[in-house]
Amino acid sequence: MRTRIAHGLIGLGLIGILFLLPGNSSEPLDGLSGAPGDFDCTFCHTPGGASQQGNLEIVGFPSVIAPLATYPIEIRINKTSGSARTAGFELLLIEGNSSSSESVGTWTTSDPFVTISTNANNRTYVKHGVGEYQYDETFNGPETIIYTAEWTAPAAVNDGIWIYGIANIGGFPEGTDGDLIVTQVLSDIPLPVDLISFELTRQPNGLSLLRWSTASESNSAYYAVLRSTNGRSFEEIGRMDAAGFSSNIRHYEFADPRPFTKGVSFYKLRMVDLDGRFHYSMIRSLNARADSDIKVTVFPNPLRHGECIFIEVATPRDLREIKATVWRQDGTRVLSTDPGFKPAGMHLLAMDPGHLTPGAYSVVVEADGEHPTVRQLVVVE
Repeated sequence: MRTRIAHGLIGLGLIGILFLLPGNSSEPLDGLSGAPGDFDCTFCHTPGGASQQGNLEIVGFPSVIAPLATYPIEIRINKTSGSARTAGFELLLIEGNSSSSESVGTWTTSDPFVTISTNANNRTYVKHGVGEYQYDETFNGPETIIYTAEWTAPAAVNDGIWIYGIANIGGFPEGTDGDLIVTQVLSDIPLPVDLISFELTRQPNGLSLLRWSTASESNSAYYAVLRSTNGRSFEEIGRMDAAGFSSNIRHYEFADPRPFTKGVSFYKLRMVDLDGRFHYSMIRSLNARADSDIKVTVFPNPLRHGECIFIEVATPRDLREIKATVWRQDGTRVLSTDPGFKPAGMHLLAMDPGHLTPGAYSVVVEADGEHPTVRQLVVVE
């Protein structure tokens, strides 16, 4: 949603009166972000008017980006003085910082005044749309226009992430102070930990052994090991120091000193940065006794938008009741099947993914309430 905020006018609320500004009423061209290999707003607009003052803020990106996390982003265009009637923008996020750098991650928006397009160079631009600057009165005093979108991070990157934003605060044709072009660049934002494996094994002495490996780490402080009996409510059982900064593959091991002796144990890692920010790994599970005789396969994986989720279950015995549930990594249930009887043999469960957003999910299959089996599912755009 695109909103306007009047600075310093407490209690006046949001203003929603419309006018048309021909100078910014069309969608901008791709490639005007000011990034390496791109032009900027001067391609279409002529800066002018020394009394026009303002700035651009890109709000919502952390200092370190968590893999597969989704971030609500605000593009805030602030006019502090002048007679500007409106403002437009273009935003580009790329891996690396060269003219050949391509976009990473996935953009979505529910803001009717924002458009998203991708050019032949695999650069995705978030920008103001067509005809959205329709207010019927000039700005009176300092003011802010806000546009919104959501960005989902990739699982990993080979280089830092650079964010280029540019905005045009339009003075002409209605205003008297000319156009003002403002920019903001967020440089070299890293993903903190590139987790390449996370596995569990049951040791002969009965302990649960957790092993994980990272391809690189940036600003990482420690790993908190979390355990659960149901895959939803977790408790911390220990910590291990992280590398801090590393570009080499590193291996970690942690033995659960008091593993559950019955049922299934679920584990995940909370990866904490030096600045206190954190994100979670995928969930892994381990049976206290011998592995379940029920085999579960989830496909396609990764799952693309519009595809159906299929769960193949192979059982050597009759199952009185079996059901499948899909959980977000924060413990929120998003999908489930109705429980039902299945005879010995091979069975295929189908689930409509609905509006699952890109990210990591856990598929939990429960048979007769005794043998939860967890499989990881990654949803991509």
